[in-house]
Amino acid sequence: MKKLIIFFFLCLFTVSCKNTGTVTRPGFNYNPGMEYIEYIPQESDIIISRDEYHNKLYGFWLGQCIANWTGLVTEMDKIGNIGEIKTGAFYTRDDWGKPDQPSIWADAPSDLSPTIDFVFKDEGEIWGADDDTDIEYMYQHLLLENETSTLSPEQIRDGWLKHIRVEEENYLWVSNQKAFDLMLEGVLPPETGDPAMNPEYEMIDAQLTTEIFGLFAPARPDIALRMAYLPIRTTAAKEAAWISEFYVTMHSLASRLDDTLAVREQIFRMADEARRRLPEGSYPAAMYDFVRKKYESGIPWEQARDSIYVRYQVRGEDGYDITSRNLVCNGCFAAGINFAASLVSLFYGEGDIRETIKIGTLTGWDSDNPTATWGGLLGFMLGRDGIENAFNRKFAGSYNIHRTRQNFPGNGIDTFDKMAQKGLFVIDRVVQEEMGGGVDLKRNVWYIPAMESQESQLGQESQLGQESQLSHEADMKQLWLCLGLLAVIWIFNGYSIIHAIRKSILAELYMHAGMGIFFSVMVLELTIGNAGAWERLDSLWLQVFGLALYLPSGYFVITSLIALRHRGKARGTDFTESTELITEGLYGRIRQPMSLGLAIWSLAFIMVFQSVPATILSIISLFCFWMAARKESEHNIRKFGKEYEEYMEKVPMWNYFKKLK
Repeated sequence: MKKLIIFFFLCLFTVSCKNTGTVTRPGFNYNPGMEYIEYIPQESDIIISRDEYHNKLYGFWLGQCIANWTGLVTEMDKIGNIGEIKTGAFYTRDDWGKPDQPSIWADAPSDLSPTIDFVFKDEGEIWGADDDTDIEYMYQHLLLENETSTLSPEQIRDGWLKHIRVEEENYLWVSNQKAFDLMLEGVLPPETGDPAMNPEYEMIDAQLTTEIFGLFAPARPDIALRMAYLPIRTTAAKEAAWISEFYVTMHSLASRLDDTLAVREQIFRMADEARRRLPEGSYPAAMYDFVRKKYESGIPWEQARDSIYVRYQVRGEDGYDITSRNLVCNGCFAAGINFAASLVSLFYGEGDIRETIKIGTLTGWDSDNPTATWGGLLGFMLGRDGIENAFNRKFAGSYNIHRTRQNFPGNGIDTFDKMAQKGLFVIDRVVQEEMGGGVDLKRNVWYIPAMESQESQLGQESQLGQESQLSHEADMKQLWLCLGLLAVIWIFNGYSIIHAIRKSILAELYMHAGMGIFFSVMVLELTIGNAGAWERLDSLWLQVFGLALYLPSGYFVITSLIALRHRGKARGTDFTESTELITEGLYGRIRQPMSLGLAIWSLAFIMVFQSVPATILSIISLFCFWMAARKESEHNIRKFGKEYEEYMEKVPMWNYFKKLK
């Protein structure tokens, strides 16, 4: 079923302020390319240790690599069973440690691991770059190289063209690849992510390339979103961009946690705060609320994952219409379905890095991306030591960026320790120039001014006003479409109903009243119902059974229409006004196959749509079809006389199975 999409626009807010002063003497771990300004701390400042942050950044890179390479084992193994590519049942927790199955583009299991298990690199080995880590590495390098906190379109373009290969395997896919092709043609960001030029803008790419900007602005998601705005829109727009901003926000909030809370509570607080940045009425916001509700219901994560598949890929609800576009692998790279899948591992992992990576690896779709995202976030929260304790082992600390990219110093071999140090230098500039805070090199801490609550509130209200206006306009378009279709339905059926009243033909009256209600249910559910006008249940088995009922109902309706057209010897152009009694074929088994088919179809609507309006209206239409069948028999007795009475004695009205005995 195809849905209309409600579009919203999310803006960045708050204004940074700059501080001036005199130069201090450089101390421990300073950036030689930056002039440090003396800063007078304020009571409201957030104080963060640079030394502790270094350990956390190390954990970010290590956690990402563990999760990324583990998730690659099952990447695209399971994407559902819609379209030409079908992958069978999704993995469950019981599949952990068991043989890996081939992905959609391979005939054999992953060469990373014969079983679905963690992939590690031991001390002395080197982690390879992948598309979940390499663009973030490149952006950090570009920020330092250009001595800036906010990359310009030209700096992004030049960095991509310098560090990404053109002729050979370049580890770019979908939106990243299209953006790169556009850059080669001279197009600059954000046009490279504009839907008008990049049809892949809804894919997952921006998620994997920009989360690190949240870590570059500790405890200040407003600054992080401003820094990430252009890098995100290098490859994404609209919902995909909002989803990427959700991840950026969570990474920024991870810098300021309440240590009195359990990790699970910390995770949910960050997630709920990031959720508030998603425009209401958008499918990312609906996905978050849906998965959160499933988690809180206490069902297993596998059932929550299956519910996501049904709601968004089978039924296409909440404005998520990827399935209707017949994309390759049903949009398995899309930001939307992978966002929903990532929330399953985030919520059910409850802050346990091992469990989160396991669930992310088994959930399905582009499984290495959600695992890398949460592995990096939880790795940052734990730090290097926390990761080693969680896995009870040591890991390799080296990284080869040249596995996927090119033209970096040291032949592409780097270490997490040095990568974390570079991250500190980026943050030094952000704290001083973007936040208006200070860097105390003697105490080795940052002073980060808290967000100005009043300014933030006013900015947010302005954004919400714009989003509300867009939402209202989209809702009105959908409402007018619904009303227009309902008008067409009832104009045509109304004419027949008036004719039936004038001629006192109750069978025709009930039939057309039932058909009007029947088609109204379809229109209501496929327009404003799909847009979330009312709640629906989420039973896969009910929907499967309801869809199965479409077959017999369609058979009864279509076969009866064909019989009436070819055997009924209709009077005039209306072939349902037959002049000859049909007693063969389907009419030799039941007298009223058309009304029976429509009644079964009404019952199917109840099971498929699973809403209160659909249930009430479908029951009314079912009653109308039943009455139409009864009154049609009375009408036919008057029309065909004794011949029809004898026919009634031999053939039941609706009991198809009675004649089979």
